[in-house]
Parts: sequence; C-alpha cells; structure tokens
Amino acid sequence: MKLLILLLALVFIQGCGRESLIKNAVQSRSTAEAYGDGEHTVVPLIVPLGDQELGSFDSSLGKVGFIAGGVSKMFMNLGTSMGLGRIHLSLVQRMPELPSEYLKSIEIKRVFFYIEPTKNSKRRMPWFQRFFNGRDNVNFDFIDKIGVKIQSRSVENMDSWTPIVSSLRLDKTHFYPLETMLKKDSLDLQTYDPQLGEEIVLMKYQKENKKKYLRNDENGKVFILTTASPVKTRRYLTTHPLMKTYLNRVHILNDSVLVELIDEEKAEDRFQEILSDNANDMESLEVKNIEACSQETCLDLKTTKLNLVPLISRLNGIQLDGYVDAEKYPDSFKLKGFIEFEIKLKLSF
Repeated sequence: MKLLILLLALVFIQGCGRESLIKNAVQSRSTAEAYGDGEHTVVPLIVPLGDQELGSFDSSLGKVGFIAGGVSKMFMNLGTSMGLGRIHLSLVQRMPELPSEYLKSIEIKRVFFYIEPTKNSKRRMPWFQRFFNGRDNVNFDFIDKIGVKIQSRSVENMDSWTPIVSSLRLDKTHFYPLETMLKKDSLDLQTYDPQLGEEIVLMKYQKENKKKYLRNDENGKVFILTTASPVKTRRYLTTHPLMKTYLNRVHILNDSVLVELIDEEKAEDRFQEILSDNANDMESLEVKNIEACSQETCLDLKTTKLNLVPLISRLNGIQLDGYVDAEKYPDSFKLKGFIEFEIKLKLSF
C-alpha cells in the first residue's frame, strides 16, 4: 500500500523535486512546492460517473484509490436509485492499513450530477438554437431529498476487498436518519452516535431549499456538449487559441464533454460567441447539443471539508449510507457526472 501511494504521487510528479546538477539552471523545487500547497503534495483524483459507471463498477483505481473507489461506488448507486422513490443504500467496505507517514488527508471536493433526456424531439434543431434548447420536464424536480454519510466500523469475516452494497425501499415513517441529517446546518460536523460510533455527513440536498446545498453559483458557468467525438471535441476546445482562455476544466462524461468556464463576468458570453463563430467545426465534431447548466439540470453539491483519514483509519472498515427521497420521475432520462477527491501526501522529495 505504501508503495502504491508513492507510485500514485510519481505518476503526477515524475522527475520533479530532484536537485539540479547545473547550478545556473532553473532552481529545483520540492513536489510540495511544485504540485501542492508548499507543505504537502496535492493530488486531484476525478472519477467520472457516466452511463457505464453508474450501471456497474469496476475500479481501475486499485488500492491507490481504495477509499475513492468505495465512495464512488456509493454515488454511482445513488445515481441509479434516484428514480426508485424512497430508498436507503448501504455500502460496507473493508479497509487496508493506511500509510499514515505519507498520507495527510483525503477530502471529497465535489459531487456533480447532470440529468439528460433520452427522448426529446426539441433537441433536433439547428445548432445555433441549441443554447436556448428547452428541457421539457426532464429535470431534477422529482428529487426531494438526498443524504450521504460515512462511519467507521469493525468488519469481520470479509475476505474480499469488493464493497458490499445493499438497498432497501422505505416508507416515510422509517426515513428519520435523512431527516436528522437535514436538521444539522453544517456539513463539517463530526458527530457521535452511541450505537453507530463516529460519523460524518458527506453531502445532503433538499429541493425546497436547494440553494443552501448547491454550489452552482460558486464557480464559472458549466456547459454540456453532447457529441459523437468526445475526445476530439475536448482536444479542440482545450487547444483553440481563443477558447482555451476561458476554460477552467474540461471533463469527458461518456458521449458528453463538460466544460467549466473561468469565473469571470464576460466568460460565458465570450465562450458562446466563439462557439458561434466556429459553427462548422462544431458540426464536423458531431456536436449534437450544447446546453448551459442550471439548478434544474445540474446538481453541483456542496460536500464536507473534513479530512476523512482520521475516521476511515479508526477501524478496519467503513460503512456508507445513502438516502434518496424521490417522487414521480421523468419517463426517459440518464444521469452523468463526476466525483472529485483531493489527496494530500507528505513526501520528502
């Protein structure tokens, strides 16, 4: 495990931090200075929650992203359960011994969901009208409440490292754990239950007060481009001499490209103007739809800022509990998104 953590770091920082043999060359920097906050090496880890990932889970992260793998599986299953009414999901994960001398913190930075119609005649229109494309009734209004929490627990007779997931449909009288989570104002509260032990609420959401739980307005505008050539489209956007100036990050989510703009007043208008000027390129890249995110179509959820390492290293396992309270859902839709982790490492080079 220790070796794998170091290998993860080296993937991102290979060749850096070595002492320069040429004295008048660029001064060498430690990995913490080059790829961190000056004290710790910061490694971002983004796991897409697309069509295939939401339907099944085969972690390519290995034990390097062990905790990320379990948490991601919970959110993938949470996504697939959004149309099932009132449901409780539980995930039990055996934990390896964490290399405390190298691992400083693991934090969930972001959970992002996007809902997309699979049958919508209004999407078939000239590309220049797609910015103003109607969504019909395909939005997140059918989601009433969501909550996810994590706790440490002792795991016995669990031979496999594969997370065990179970689900249970509930009636309203048995949904008090979710109500309890929503009563707490802050996410950054580590609570103690005599029966369950320590637990941390990772994220929560309530439709009637959605602004309280979303960070949609805290970043630059987000656009979703549906395309038959996502890799080529991403490359085009990130290398375009004018476009790249306004891009913060660009993710591929199966047959879509998620574009997050920089948080500047004119970025949104300028981005759309450049797209308009390059209409032929959009057509050649087979971009079928371009849509700006809103609170109805994208859930950019606030997450706890607490370091998860103290809790997950307390015992030999963790348990994640997810709750979804949903009403009648759209007839045809699919979900996309990603979960972002931030790993801080204590490295001496």
